[in-house]
Amino acid sequence: MLSFFGCTMSNIEEVPYDQELIVGKATPIQMLQDITIVNLEDYVLAYGQLDSISTPNELSQSIDNNQLTLTGNLNAKLANLSFWKSGQHYDVLLKQSNKKFYELRFSGSAETVKAKGEFNAWNPENTLLEVDDNTFTTSLTLNPGIYQYLLVVDGKEMLDPANPDSVSNGMGGWNSVISLPRAEKSALPRLTTESSSPLTITLKTSNATSGLFAYWENYRIQNHMASETSIEIQIPPYAKDIERSHIRVWGYNEAGVSNDVLIPLHYGKVVDNTSVLSRKDKEANVLYFLMVDRFNNGNNENDKPIDDPNIHPKANYYGGDLKGVTQKIEDGYFQSLGITTIWLSPISQNPEVPMANIQIQRLPFLDTTVIGLFLLRGLTIALVQMRSLKSCSPKHMNEE
Repeated sequence: MLSFFGCTMSNIEEVPYDQELIVGKATPIQMLQDITIVNLEDYVLAYGQLDSISTPNELSQSIDNNQLTLTGNLNAKLANLSFWKSGQHYDVLLKQSNKKFYELRFSGSAETVKAKGEFNAWNPENTLLEVDDNTFTTSLTLNPGIYQYLLVVDGKEMLDPANPDSVSNGMGGWNSVISLPRAEKSALPRLTTESSSPLTITLKTSNATSGLFAYWENYRIQNHMASETSIEIQIPPYAKDIERSHIRVWGYNEAGVSNDVLIPLHYGKVVDNTSVLSRKDKEANVLYFLMVDRFNNGNNENDKPIDDPNIHPKANYYGGDLKGVTQKIEDGYFQSLGITTIWLSPISQNPEVPMANIQIQRLPFLDTTVIGLFLLRGLTIALVQMRSLKSCSPKHMNEE
């Protein structure tokens, strides 16, 4: 069975390449329940130049300065929003909210009941339960997943007595757990590239899609067709004029949204050899994020763990430092993993007393002594040497 999702291109031949309204590829907008607020400057820096914004019929919109408010919920799991300027549209994917409601309930005598957990940055001031006849309740709106939390009853932390599920916090204590099931991965569409020609790209899908959204840069491609197991997308003819551009593809069915596929083009032809990619292709870089203190201790002489019996060893400083990061770069650790980009945790002066004993304050940047600057210089030199590393990315990137 063959189905057509679209039959015409969306007048995209008029794309003013030298007057891009959106810089880079627009991030999909994740809708929230009922009301979603979008900072227009995240998409269009000169938002005052916009003529209009078009959205699905089930959404209403209002604009206040640089804030776009979308009211309502999407009927389908994916949809499209368009920014319009001078008769040209720039398209952004919309993703239906998959948040679920979960009620916290505490019964008993108390003055105040709050909750702190992974759903509110562990800040009890963000979640206050309302009382009605010695029953305290609040409704949380959460994405599917697992969330650890504690109740704070009259200032005392405790497990939720109404929830039998708990897990070790890794520091000698326990946290209650909320588990909201995710969609079964086996039921979702799984998109992979299969082949390409000068005019088209063919993808395979593990499960049939109910809808498909494909974009060349920030313009939706309307011309594509699909069967239960494959999808064919037309490469826009004007892509041949651009050295590097990209096609992005999403699909969905009743179970949920597929992985997204990123397909790089070189003057309109699909890139099928990683040797063509360079470090300028940031989407092809493999990123490694590390917490400096937790990563590698390169110099034991600068260790300063806090001497306080109330601090669990796993919550204390481990001694990781810039010298330790530099050593791992020079040892080839990152190269062995195929890493091309390192993201360091913020480099600042950590407090030397328990956090509970100090007021929150702006932490200064790395110490600027000769030793501190020397270590930073050594790290910088090692990072520059990583520029010679080759990307180990697959020819087309699939991101979940």
